[in-house]
Amino acid sequence: MQKRQNTLYCFLIRFIALSLLLLPLGVNAQVFETATLRFGNGVENSVNTSGNLQQPFYWDTGASQFYRLTFSNYPLDIAVAWGGNGTNEWNINGTLVETQNGSYVYGGQVIDTSGYVSTGADSGYGTIISTGTVNIGGADLQIRQTYTLTQTDAFITINTEVTNTSGAPVTNVRVWVGTRDDYVGTDDTPVKQRGNLVAGAFEQIANAADRSTALLITADSGAATPGVLFYTTAPNANAVVDNCCSFSNAYQQDPATSAIQTPGQDGSYAMFVRMPDLAIGESSDFTWYYAAGDVSVINDIIADVAAASSSVSNISYTSADLAATLTADSTGYWIVVPAGSAVPTEAQIEAGVDYGAVTVAASGSGPMTADVEAVFNMTGLTPATDYDVHFVGEDITPAYSAISSASFTTLAYTAPVVSITDAATSITGSTAVSGGTVDTDGSDGAQPVTARGVCWSTLMNPTTADTCTSNGTGLGAFVSNISGLVPSTLYYVRAFATNGVGTGYGPQISFTTAADDGDGVALAVEDAGPNGGDGNNDGTADSLQSNVSSLPDATGSGYLTLEVGGGCATAQAVSAVDIGSMPASDPFGYLYPYGLLEFTLPCETADITVYYHIPGATSLVSSVYRKYGPVPPGGPSATWYTLPGVVYGTANVGGTMVATASFTLADNVLGDDTGDDGVIVDQGGPGFPGAARPIPTLSNLVVLLLALLVGVVAVRSIRRVTH
Repeated sequence: MQKRQNTLYCFLIRFIALSLLLLPLGVNAQVFETATLRFGNGVENSVNTSGNLQQPFYWDTGASQFYRLTFSNYPLDIAVAWGGNGTNEWNINGTLVETQNGSYVYGGQVIDTSGYVSTGADSGYGTIISTGTVNIGGADLQIRQTYTLTQTDAFITINTEVTNTSGAPVTNVRVWVGTRDDYVGTDDTPVKQRGNLVAGAFEQIANAADRSTALLITADSGAATPGVLFYTTAPNANAVVDNCCSFSNAYQQDPATSAIQTPGQDGSYAMFVRMPDLAIGESSDFTWYYAAGDVSVINDIIADVAAASSSVSNISYTSADLAATLTADSTGYWIVVPAGSAVPTEAQIEAGVDYGAVTVAASGSGPMTADVEAVFNMTGLTPATDYDVHFVGEDITPAYSAISSASFTTLAYTAPVVSITDAATSITGSTAVSGGTVDTDGSDGAQPVTARGVCWSTLMNPTTADTCTSNGTGLGAFVSNISGLVPSTLYYVRAFATNGVGTGYGPQISFTTAADDGDGVALAVEDAGPNGGDGNNDGTADSLQSNVSSLPDATGSGYLTLEVGGGCATAQAVSAVDIGSMPASDPFGYLYPYGLLEFTLPCETADITVYYHIPGATSLVSSVYRKYGPVPPGGPSATWYTLPGVVYGTANVGGTMVATASFTLADNVLGDDTGDDGVIVDQGGPGFPGAARPIPTLSNLVVLLLALLVGVVAVRSIRRVTH
């Protein structure tokens, strides 16, 4: 009685499980079953509630039956992880969920069977798409699995797409697909080999650390002798094998140390794919293939997979190349349709016209030589569009080859690609030089670069909303002069380029401006001076030297540059003085077209050279160097006088001849305004003779002196008469 109750209980459990599998898709299950492959037990949906394929089977023609390709009734497994330290391509950091332990909860599943073609009550081929969301460590990731099985091929094509539907970016995204427990035919200890597809054939890797994008599993013993190919076109994928009987064994195994071959061992295996970091709403995908057949034909199947998987290349905005190879002289036919469209028949591919509800985007044909790759150029496509291409060959028999299908996406117009932001050079307190390189306009010429330059800010990642230069248009390298900076400040810089789609930025660089040189002249004023801010032509910006100063003269005629030497390394309080602001005018009528130059030197002695960057003023020889100050130094009153020992000359500054005045100053010596205090205070400039003056008007003092002299003479005359 107890045994009968247990039997009834097991029957009910199986009935409920089967009903749950059938419920989402209606009364008849959507079963992938053709003459070569089946997924599931034949009466259940091939795509389960986790969005994965049920247990795979292959048809053994000798035994006339299907043989399972995983142990027991295990479906294929998947694990997804994100977060944590992603420095290494493979890692198990962050949060990971997987199907075997139930942590992979596939919510809101939607199954699209519009591309599925039923060939019986519980059999068919075509495309089934499963979309659902998995929450991993607080982040929602949408997992979209697109399964395509043609009616004649011995492999199924799977596209796995991950979309970040959470509210924040996700990093270090990883996916593993495979099985917890392998089994082929009647063999529970199959041989597993890691390798790659090379020239249409499987080639085992030489070293464990070599990248492996293909895994070949073959029977080691048993009545059936099948082979399984597990392969992906993802460039950042790596196959891994490990012990039975947990999928965690596979995903916890570093591919770089995984065995190259495991003969006669019960185990697990996976294809690991490291995906890019995903911004909010961003997606990434990869395509993989599961193929199976008797070992006598597995090499042919592998060739078919290679032909289908590597067929599309040179994808541009409106075109792509399709490569195909056939084993007999044939005519190759191809047809491009929107992604997810119903798979065409061989005749529909050959016709190359719209079929059913499907609108053909492009089609074509061409002669093919046996075992020679032919390349077909597919043109007239739309940018940023997902496509499926289907190919078939027809030989002279005539007989069709197997249909090969591939998915691809044309490039989207994007913002320009800026690969370089030049390191800052010629850094002063207020200026620097940078630049960048624009590699592509992001649109194959359809969206030209209309603006480019560099942007800077005291905050990281500056944009065009901050301060930027404007450095023309187009591609290539450019130089940017940055100005208006503040001394001793850290700045961040990024090169940018703009087209009709948007703005692209280069890598960020940073630099710190020079400190103020303490001469009293604003750094921006010095940097704006002659010869690129190098007024004395010594190869160093004046704003970086405390003993060199450049500033506009007081009359607005040009720039003056003060150079201090002779053991004195610092100039302070440098300023240009308007002659009209002096306490007294020059009594000898000298003219001062460039005003005066005033400065303080904390030194005992100093050699001085003043450069006069005045248009047309190439010589000062007709002038004398006049000063206003106490005589002797530190005395109670000031007067105008000519400084002795001044030598006038010229200097070549950046290709321009500039007039100069050179002299020596010493503390408490004529030329210094203060006494013996260790500081030299000087103000002066070239004075040019003015117009001649009549003697009576030379000075009121002279008139007074003459009157007094007349008076004295008169008094002495009167005394003589009296005596």
